[in-house]
Amino acid sequence: MKSIPKPQFRIAKCPMCDSTRIRWVCKRCVFEIGERRVTSPRVPHWHCPDCGERLFDGVSEEALKRWRESASANRPVREPRGPLGGAAEFVKAES
Repeated sequence: MKSIPKPQFRIAKCPMCDSTRIRWVCKRCVFEIGERRVTSPRVPHWHCPDCGERLFDGVSEEALKRWRESASANRPVREPRGPLGGAAEFVKAES
């Protein structure tokens, strides 16, 4: 099993809700591109289970930018399966 790359910065509290439960995770994210909802590859990021906030470091942000460009170019992308599970599983991408 691959280990999660270390974050470029540390966060003790969620900047949105002040929860101390924020954690460094490696998960897929659901994005909206145009009118489609698509699932990204697994990407390391900070995630707050209390409010759903997600924070990406520079490496993860660059990987997501390349992925979004390929998804916007109408290449095949993985559609999300099952219920989204609320706001914690939904991240709105900039188009």
